[in-house]
Amino acid sequence: MSINARPNKVLISLLWVVVLAGCSGTSTLSKEEIRSEVKSALSLAAETTLFIDYIRQSRPTRRYIEGEASYLRDEVKDSVKQFEKALPETGTENSINTCKAQLQLLDRELSSVPVEMGNADALAAAKERISEIRNTLEKASSAL
Repeated sequence: MSINARPNKVLISLLWVVVLAGCSGTSTLSKEEIRSEVKSALSLAAETTLFIDYIRQSRPTRRYIEGEASYLRDEVKDSVKQFEKALPETGTENSINTCKAQLQLLDRELSSVPVEMGNADALAAAKERISEIRNTLEKASSAL
């Protein structure tokens, strides 16, 4: 083996380490990125509230309700994944955990909407719980 071949092997090994580290799927979320994710969660909660109001007016079809609930749940789950795969910036752990927990509660509310579509009392109670979720998210946002 020549002397020039050894540095190339070391360089190739280092490149693989960098590539594998970059593909690990984790990254650090800055405070600004977390703030943006919390705003997105607030938006999803607001959209869910509007969705429930629309259902309570007895306008949509079952297919629409199921489709919209599914879409919103997918968005919520994507947001949760963003928090799960990222490393929090120092001092943001509580806000991340709060936001993730509230998104999981929102997902649970969304899962019951199609089932409760004809139950005005259940939908009103869900709307109240979502209001609590929004308040908690706003507090998490202001803590950042």
